[in-house]
Amino acid sequence: MVTGNNGMPEAKAGAECVGASPCERADGCASDDTSFFPSTACAELEVSLSFPTCWDGINIDSEDHRSHVNYDLDGGFFGKIKNVIVCALFCLYLSDRTDDIKSIITIDGECPSTHPYKIPQIQLFFRIKEYAGGKHTFADGTSIYHADYFSGWDETFLQTVLDECFNESEAAMPDAWCEDHVTFLDAPKVFDDNKSDDDIVSNLLPFQPDPAFDTSTITSEAIDGITSLPRGACTGTLIPSEGPNPSPSPPTTEPPIEYNFCQDYDEKMEFSNGALLTCKWVGSKRARLRQRRCKQRTVDGQLVSEFCPVTCLDKSNPSCVPKDVEGTFPLFNGKTRSCNFVKRKGNRKKRKLCKNFVILANCPESCGDYL
Repeated sequence: MVTGNNGMPEAKAGAECVGASPCERADGCASDDTSFFPSTACAELEVSLSFPTCWDGINIDSEDHRSHVNYDLDGGFFGKIKNVIVCALFCLYLSDRTDDIKSIITIDGECPSTHPYKIPQIQLFFRIKEYAGGKHTFADGTSIYHADYFSGWDETFLQTVLDECFNESEAAMPDAWCEDHVTFLDAPKVFDDNKSDDDIVSNLLPFQPDPAFDTSTITSEAIDGITSLPRGACTGTLIPSEGPNPSPSPPTTEPPIEYNFCQDYDEKMEFSNGALLTCKWVGSKRARLRQRRCKQRTVDGQLVSEFCPVTCLDKSNPSCVPKDVEGTFPLFNGKTRSCNFVKRKGNRKKRKLCKNFVILANCPESCGDYL
């Protein structure tokens, strides 16, 4: 099946620019209004797309690779329960009409009559670090983002996974796996795994072909420094192995830089007047007030700046570098979170999460824009 064509809204195809900055490309930053990609530079570009969840029950493919599947009647949006849970609890308090309430609380929508069979939703995510901005197009010359899915699963095995795999996730999440049923290349999976992108890359490198995969029988173009994309239909003809063999530039390695990392205290500080305050209270937007609060002492005589090194950091003369806590940390409601949970959110959601002083203290890197 193919999805995303012509910008269909149900596919929820999106490219979120995290850490936007002006484009500074030497070859120009011109773009156009129809481009899927942002023209601005981004510290990280987060791209996502969702496949259909309903099947006609007859065809495993169709001529356009789309007609045999469809999105549900709610357009493929999950998680209605989150939007109505407060209303549902309130209604339960006022009334015993639970049947009406149950009809409201659904995780995902019903399938249309033409495609009555529900299938698991496949979601595609990838991220581009240090996105340069400017104009980008796909190989077909358009800015229409789409994705293809070909199923190669053994039917019996896949059905077993669908029947027996349960986790707390309501939708696709990178920290929710079926680790008792499937295996992974990089390492055994554990819940609340808090690997950084660099950790993931380093774990995957040992599994890459050695020597590196030879692309010379596929394209005569160098992998690095491509200024134009090949157009036209793919012939499927391989270039003879004795043909041109451009070698990509070897990766440069630099010695690691040693940093003194720091994080804020994620509990309330007690003062002599009985007040219980957090590092978020210390971080006033008024610089003088923040400096004055950093010099105060707790009931035990310790400087606030010792509890809140990130909030009290002198950016002109830093003594440490803010660093997200590794692994998970508990919230006051009993739940546990990792900083990867914050990183995956868009700017609006991240801003809301970082208002929680525990998350702010444990994830100074991820919440950096909101400190």
